[in-house]
Amino acid sequence: MMVPNTLVFPVGMFGVIRAGGVQVNVNPLYSPRELEHQLQDADTDTIVIFSGSTETLAQVIDQIPVKNVIVFDLDNLVNKGLPSPPVDDRMTDTLDFMDALSQGANLDLLEPELTREDLTIKTLNTILPAPDLKQKSGTGPVRMQQPSNAICVCPEWLFEWLNNIRINITNRL
Repeated sequence: MMVPNTLVFPVGMFGVIRAGGVQVNVNPLYSPRELEHQLQDADTDTIVIFSGSTETLAQVIDQIPVKNVIVFDLDNLVNKGLPSPPVDDRMTDTLDFMDALSQGANLDLLEPELTREDLTIKTLNTILPAPDLKQKSGTGPVRMQQPSNAICVCPEWLFEWLNNIRINITNRL
């Protein structure tokens, strides 16, 4: 999810969980190089992205494994007439976030077997090497170490909370 702090973030997060996906958060201010690295590293096949960030995605879309692009604007879910940047013209095969919600609402909820080891959110702390930077002493390029990926496994409280939400939603359907 390449989403700023908007109402789309929690709604999208629950959509990812309901679909049985693993959420990877992406900073909407990433450069094309950072975005390409993170999406490659996470082997991402679907991205929920802010319309204002589609220019960055368009620059790397041919080099990444993304197959589905779901785009939202600032007015989604709030309906207050908030202006939003347009989707980049190079992004020709996208799905509107509200259309994705409508399509998902018509699908049956398939209850997965959850265990405490199930992956919920994968957090990638991306630090890229910067060969163009020089050390202050002028002795050569700065070396930045790529940290290992931190994976958030479903903790006890989240496991119970998600099960309660699933039960409450199922009871209301």
